[in-house]
Amino acid sequence: MVRKEADQKKRNRSSKAGLKFPVGRINSRLRRAGYSKRVSASAPVFLAAILEYIASEMLELSHDQALARDKRRVSPCDIFTVIRSDNELNKLFDGSAIPYGGTSPGIRAVLLPP
Repeated sequence: MVRKEADQKKRNRSSKAGLKFPVGRINSRLRRAGYSKRVSASAPVFLAAILEYIASEMLELSHDQALARDKRRVSPCDIFTVIRSDNELNKLFDGSAIPYGGTSPGIRAVLLPP
């Protein structure tokens, strides 16, 4: 019995869930942040999956934006353009600043004279 358990390959929670983002680190940060007294075992896995999906979506769209500008590298300007052009990402990142991202073109309605 002991030999079977020792022969089994040790795997972390990220590889068990098929994720690249660190589930263990997210778990420790959730516990340390003090959002609640207890954190379930599935909460960091779910949060890591969400963060990985958002990151991959943003990188894919930013990569396409960089290729459209005939660039090989993704710049903060590409990320800013992708965030402001997508409705869901714009809602998610509303009120956040991206360093060296530039500004979105246009004049805000509150700045126009009445």
